[in-house]
Amino acid sequence: MDHQLQLPKAPNTMQKLATPLLLAYNTENEPLVKQIATDLGDVMDFKYARIERDQENSLTSLAEGYEGPVILFVSDNFLRSTKCMQDGLAMLNEHADQLLPVVTPGYRQQEDGSQEPA
Repeated sequence: MDHQLQLPKAPNTMQKLATPLLLAYNTENEPLVKQIATDLGDVMDFKYARIERDQENSLTSLAEGYEGPVILFVSDNFLRSTKCMQDGLAMLNEHADQLLPVVTPGYRQQEDGSQEPA
């Protein structure tokens, strides 16, 4: 007869951060951003400033009024996007003390929908 000791599950003692973290990125880097959000979802909540190629709002306008910490995912895609860069210096100045830029790999979108490293 196999007797296994069964221990009760420990309660999750980690607390979530009180302020959500803003993840600012170009949509072509979304898989990386979603993976990070999944990995850290137990300890923090997120808001997203997602920039698509043809959208009207700039990254700066999406982040306007947000007062919490920001992770800015900088990639070739991000730097080539007009909507990511529009008024970018104002955003950097507004969030300077709570901004963490993270350099990530960029991709070029091909006509067939596939991605090629930039």
